[in-house]
Parts: sequence; structure tokens; C-alpha cells
Amino acid sequence: MKLNVKYLLPANSLVFSLLLTTSLITGCASAPKQMVLAPQLMLNKSNLLANKLAQVSVNDLRNKIHIIEILQPDAAAQLINSASNISQVVNQHFSEALTQHGLTISPATDNHITLIINNAEITVQQALLKYTTKGQITLTAKVQSGDQVLTKTYNSKMNSEGPLKADLAVLERDFNQQLAKLLVQIASDSQIKQFLR
Repeated sequence: MKLNVKYLLPANSLVFSLLLTTSLITGCASAPKQMVLAPQLMLNKSNLLANKLAQVSVNDLRNKIHIIEILQPDAAAQLINSASNISQVVNQHFSEALTQHGLTISPATDNHITLIINNAEITVQQALLKYTTKGQITLTAKVQSGDQVLTKTYNSKMNSEGPLKADLAVLERDFNQQLAKLLVQIASDSQIKQFLR
């Protein structure tokens, strides 16, 4: 009886180890990936919007909630969302960019700056030994000053290709860089300054 116990224990341990390893591998493989949304804005303080007041808001009007879509032959598309709310992140960084240029953000004004997220996506075509990416960010600034409205749309496109498999960290970096450039461009637009009373 003792002999059987000695031989059964390693066999049971082996089965348990195999089941544990399989469930861990399966769990890791099916864990949803998310991208980190963290644009780093390179800003210099200026008086571009000094003595101007405005309310600032961001509206996300995209028809897709994911940012990255990875397409592979004979496989379902892999959709990757942002780990944080894109509207909140864009609002935070856009507001910082405007205040760096001297704007006072205040609810007690008739000036409104609304930034609309029309498009923010990267599509990856993943083949066996290479990949290609196409990305686009489209933002519309809607500025209301009294009865007048200024609407201006800003675009950024990204294209790349490489060997083997697309790296999520590289896609994140490229997306964040382009988003940061657009936000700086909009906050620095002299037309917005001239339009605000």
C-alpha cells in the first residue's frame, strides 16, 4: 500500500503541474491587451492666449471604441482598447497645453472650446513574416465666442512596416507622439486666439 502511494503521488503531482501550466498559458494567451495612452506634449510657455478665458471640453464621436485593430489571415481581428478613457486623457493634456499658452479655463465665460475626437485608430495588417500599419487621428476644434463659431479640423496620418510581428509598445509610442503633436498644434493655432473675444 505504501508503494502505491509513493508512485501515485508523483503521477498526481505531474498531472497537477501539467493542468496548472496549461491553465496559466491559456489564461495569459487570452488576457486582453490594452494600450497605454500617454501623449508627452513638448510645450514652451507663451502669452499667445493671455487675457483670454474659455470653457474647455472634449467629445469622443468615434464609431469604434478600440484604437488598434490587428488583422491576420484566417483569424479574427484583435481589437486593443486604451487602458484609460481617451476623452479624459485628451481633455487633461489639451487643457494643459492651452493654459501653458496663457488661457484661463473658466466656466464663467461665453467662450467655449470643444475638441471633437473624430478618428483615432491604427490598423495593422499582420502577415507571417512582416506587418504594415496605417493610422489616423482626426480632431476637430469647435470654438464658440458669443454668436460666432469657428470649426477647424486637424489630421495626422501614420504609416509604417516592418519584419515579423508588430510591437504594441512601438504602436503606442507612434500613436502618442502623433496625438501630442496634434494637441500642441491646435493649442498654438493663432486662428483660435483671434477668434476668442
